[in-house]
Amino acid sequence: MTSYCDYLFTGGQLIDGSGEDARFADVAIKGEKIVAIGIGLSQSYVAGTTFDITGSVISPGFIDLHTHSDLTALINPRMESSIHQGVTTEMVGNCGMSVGLMRSSPQFEVERRFTERAGVNIDWADIGSFARRVEASGIAKQNPQSSVCTILFATILQSLC
Repeated sequence: MTSYCDYLFTGGQLIDGSGEDARFADVAIKGEKIVAIGIGLSQSYVAGTTFDITGSVISPGFIDLHTHSDLTALINPRMESSIHQGVTTEMVGNCGMSVGLMRSSPQFEVERRFTERAGVNIDWADIGSFARRVEASGIAKQNPQSSVCTILFATILQSLC
């Protein structure tokens, strides 16, 4: 029986993050989900788009555990600088610095000036309202098949204290 998928990647070397050795495998994707991984999927799947990735590696998105891309999310919601490197999830604020924490405190003066020079109106008061601003910027709506980059706020507990 033939199944349908939106995207079929064939001939690639799969590194899946499990710690197992790389292996050759095809990957079928329907919507936002991987529906099959295996050899010879072109025999059992009809794809909207097929990519021959022979000679390339295919892997899940990478998690970057320490970035300062919280401002980038407002300037460029597509987050291409991360996406082009395979990063799909970023952790911001885990060092205690985040533009989401800019209050009237002088310790954030440099970040405040940089943010204003970038043309971003600082209209948030705390990490919660900053997170809502990032969400409203459309980061989750920018080409969700390939360009969603989730930003996690490690500093959210600080805003509750």
